[in-house]
Amino acid sequence: MKSTKSDLLDRLEGWNEESIRLLTAMLERIAELPDAELAKRLKLLADWMQWERGELPPGRVMSNLKTHGLREVLEGLGAGGEEPGGTG
Repeated sequence: MKSTKSDLLDRLEGWNEESIRLLTAMLERIAELPDAELAKRLKLLADWMQWERGELPPGRVMSNLKTHGLREVLEGLGAGGEEPGGTG
């Protein structure tokens, strides 16, 4: 089922303006990512979510995060290539 704009606005009800601004900035940055980089980040998110749901032990998750390029993403953040919230 495809969400409509009103569905999205209903889900954001109660969010503060700063949270909405940060979410918007992150979505804009995601839209700018090359397909290969987006695929890498989605894989990292999937790895993390397996841990969040308790599907894998922490050691396996850390191994998967390493294999799927977390270090490169973190180095990019540390080098000023990106900052959380899309400010840099």
